[in-house]
Amino acid sequence: MTIDGQGRIESVNPAAERLFGYPADEMLGRNVNMLMPEPYRSNHDDYLRRYLAGGEPRIIGIGREVVGLRRDGSQFPMHLGVSEVPGDARLFTGIVRDMTDLRQAERELARERDYVSAVVESLQDGFVVRTPEGTIAQVNPRFCTMTGFSAEELVGARPPLPYWADPALDPLDVVTRGGGGEFDFAFRSRDGVAIDVIIAAAPVLDPDGGLLMYVESVKDVTGRRAAERALAAERDHAAGIIAALREGLIVTSPDGRILEANVPFLQMVGLSRAEVVGATGPPYPWWSAADHDQTLAVFREVMGGAGRGEYELEFQRGAGETFPVRVSVATRRGPDGEELGFVSTYRDMGPWRDAQEELRRREAAQRASEALLAAEREAQQLKDEFLAMVSHELRTPLSAVIGYLELAIADTTDEDVRDLLQVAERNGRRLSALVRDILLVAQADAGRLGLDLRSVRLGDLVSQAVEAAGPSATAKGIALEQDVRADPWIQGDADRLGQILDNLISNAIKFSPPGSHVRVGLETDDAFARIAVADDGPGIPRDERARLFEPFYRARQATADVVPGSGLGLAVVKAIAEAHGGAVRVESEPGRGSVFRTDLPLAEMNQTAGATA
Repeated sequence: MTIDGQGRIESVNPAAERLFGYPADEMLGRNVNMLMPEPYRSNHDDYLRRYLAGGEPRIIGIGREVVGLRRDGSQFPMHLGVSEVPGDARLFTGIVRDMTDLRQAERELARERDYVSAVVESLQDGFVVRTPEGTIAQVNPRFCTMTGFSAEELVGARPPLPYWADPALDPLDVVTRGGGGEFDFAFRSRDGVAIDVIIAAAPVLDPDGGLLMYVESVKDVTGRRAAERALAAERDHAAGIIAALREGLIVTSPDGRILEANVPFLQMVGLSRAEVVGATGPPYPWWSAADHDQTLAVFREVMGGAGRGEYELEFQRGAGETFPVRVSVATRRGPDGEELGFVSTYRDMGPWRDAQEELRRREAAQRASEALLAAEREAQQLKDEFLAMVSHELRTPLSAVIGYLELAIADTTDEDVRDLLQVAERNGRRLSALVRDILLVAQADAGRLGLDLRSVRLGDLVSQAVEAAGPSATAKGIALEQDVRADPWIQGDADRLGQILDNLISNAIKFSPPGSHVRVGLETDDAFARIAVADDGPGIPRDERARLFEPFYRARQATADVVPGSGLGLAVVKAIAEAHGGAVRVESEPGRGSVFRTDLPLAEMNQTAGATA
């Protein structure tokens, strides 16, 4: 609104009409003090005159909080800012803001603070408020009592805080990692005494998600932890004794209810813990019906105060099998000598009676084992002799045949004869490869697979194998791809490792339909180089996967589709991988292709090997 030099209202806006409850025509031309309660109304004109006369302003150009008066007589707090408008006539503008909601919010906030303060002061647990930087902003009396530090010493303290047992370990580290929660912590009081506490801590956020503070509720559990440790130590001691016993043991109450039973006893009677612990007697399920009277007499003798004794009894196991036991019973007593029940140990005497027969069985088994071992050694010797014969009598003639076929192919000019000779040469080489694979698998089984170990760059071998298999993949219309993400060095036999790649890639091409993809990947982790060969073939049923790496095993799909092969390729892969300290495995689903993965250990000092090779 605007007023003139006499304080008369010259203009108001709609907001002023709503604020004071007057329409504009009831305010225009009237003294602005109509909108003020006493004593502001009486003092206003004097303030204005003194200002116009050159006096010090009270509101004009300054602004302050005053009280407004509405048309209905109600008063409200408002902030009034007045400024003079430059010009010939003295004219002033007044900006009025209703402070009712703000003051109400402040009162409610003060009440909330008083309530929270009262709650915090009355808490039985310690309470700490810390700023986002970790500075203590508030503590309650219980926390001061707990730590021995006064509120004056703690409020304003920055990390490391004086009551931390470990100056480098801040509870807020746990809160910032996990966002809050409850966790064990260690404090140290002002006089150096260790305090075990449980801290429930959480961040407090503003409506926009900004961090306002951290609150920590601290429970002193020093006494409880000490009691728990003592009880745990006692239990561990008792449990250690019970666990070390090879004899059966049960603990009973004075009226015969089973309170505890160890594993040997449960195994002895053939019952579960649930069936034994809690059972009441007599009689008990493991008492022999034939020996019931004697067992009951022993029980009553012990219950009658015998205190301790040893007895020979018959027990029953499972569906009725009986066995002899030796029982030793002692009374349990409390600190004041009161009777707490009984402890009984049980030894199964059946093994003692059967010891001689068991010894005879073991001697017979030993003789049979020695005979079997001798037969195995003889079989291994025959196998070795056969392999030597195959190596000499089959490989050497095959090599000669292939060599002469190569010469004949080079010398002949008759195309028909050349074709026949080439067919013979291919089959000779296939037979030679088959013999080589049989010998390799046999040598691996015998633990005599020789390797020419050198530093080998595996990425080069992968690239060479993919390049070599390219023509056969192209001929079948298959896209052969490689994804070499690393080029590690390993200690290996390059020729043998090449066999792994050749066998896996050729298998993938054989079983993939035209127009599909075969992917060869290489990557590493901290310890292994990992080769993966994936195809889009028919997949392998679950029941066949475990046998894929057996020599001469052929999957049903390969047999049905008349896919050529001897069934030795994957056995060779497995033998070579394991000889290098690695492993091979398959992942497959019918109709969704297969992935054969080979893991080979990286060479030690891998980077050095790469630099010096």
